Formats: sequence, C-alpha cells, structure tokens
Amino acid sequence: NCRKYIESNGIENPRIIPVSAESALLFKKVLLGIELSEIEEENFLRNYRYFKREGFSLQDYISVPRRENLEEIITVDGNEYTRAQIFAALENTGLPFLEKQIDETLVRSLKMQAPRITVKKKPKCEKTTKHVSNTKRKNREKQGDKNHG
Repeated sequence: NCRKYIESNGIENPRIIPVSAESALLFKKVLLGIELSEIEEENFLRNYRYFKREGFSLQDYISVPRRENLEEIITVDGNEYTRAQIFAALENTGLPFLEKQIDETLVRSLKMQAPRITVKKKPKCEKTTKHVSNTKRKNREKQGDKNHG
C-alpha cells in the first residue's frame, strides 16, 4: 500500500524503510544508562516485548529497489557519467562510511545477549526518584547510622 501511494505521487522505485523511532530511542537510553520516566519504562517494556519476538523484524518489510547497471550512462547538464563514477564520487563524501559504521554497530548490537529486564511498579502517589548505585546507597546508609547512633 505504501509503495502504491508513493508511486501515485510521482516517485518511481521508492525506498521504503520502516522504523520505530520511539523504540530505538528508548533502547538507546537504556543502553546508555539514561534514566527513564515511568511512562518511558512502560513503553520500553511494551516495545521490548514487541521487537524481541522470535521471527519478527521491521527489516523484513524494507523495500529497496535493485541496483541498476553500474555502466549505465547518466547525463547531467550535457555531461555523461556512468553510475559507477557517480557512486565513486558519492563514496568520497564520507556518507557511505558513516552508513557502514551504523550498519556495523547494529550488527554488533544484534549479537549482544539481551538481559532479562524487570521493572518494579511504583506506587502512584510516590514521585519518580533516580536510581542510586549500591555503593552510593551503602554510603548513605552508613551516614544515616552515624547520624542516628
């Protein structure tokens, strides 16, 4: 349906790459150790279960046309270029290198073992607090013992 709609608006051979930006943002925040709000935690769990399903990937729905003949001639302002020459110039822009780095990062992340995730439900009246490391928590408890002892 997407392809038909896009083509009906004058775009030939569209590249269709479905993504879930919200899910990616939440997964990246967790990987970077950024605290999630209560709503983000709920969305993370929902999205994680959705994307961790066996046999499901938005990559299955990517629609990219096949590469054309690299010897095909393209004319721009009266000058002729082969597709190979334009691809070579594109390579020099640095963008294909960046795309390759992104691809390699994704491949590495797919090889990582996903940890078991548990989220404790917070009482609705309690404010969201920052997670404190065990070391910081123990130091605070020691300070509390000194103040009360």
